[in-house]
Amino acid sequence: MHAVLNVRRVRCKLRVVATTVVLGLAPVAVMGLVSAAPARGIGAAAAVAPCDLYASPTGNDGNPGTTPALAKQSPITLWSALAPGQTGCLENGANFTLGGGDAITSTAGTVGQPKILRPTTPGQRATITTTTGFWIKPAAHDLTLIDLNIRRLTGTGGGSLFMIDGDRI
Repeated sequence: MHAVLNVRRVRCKLRVVATTVVLGLAPVAVMGLVSAAPARGIGAAAAVAPCDLYASPTGNDGNPGTTPALAKQSPITLWSALAPGQTGCLENGANFTLGGGDAITSTAGTVGQPKILRPTTPGQRATITTTTGFWIKPAAHDLTLIDLNIRRLTGTGGGSLFMIDGDRI
């Protein structure tokens, strides 16, 4: 499956949750990207799902990410470090800026045990900004994004903001 998500068109299977995803600089009608499989962290369970690992813009990807004080820096590195069924939490209100090639992942959860990426406090927001866009590669599957603003820096080229080749994203 090859899908492109941009401000005007969605060509992949998405399910809506009560959150807003911002693509580029304009809000769009897509409310959230979630796994198609029933999973921990969807609906009411999201309010109580604990954070297993953490990321902060002031963190270090060499850190274990086990506490906010030992946070990783990159949301993509955090997502990759999670085991299936775990939740990775981004610092509330933080803006994570990823350079060219930094927003590419092949990470995968399992059916019914997605890898979840969300802010530390449910209902808060975190922002991931990229210079070139995101590529979720074909090997990626069972991934969930909750309460995140996804943006591209202005003036950094055209093309798709998201290229989703994985399954159950």
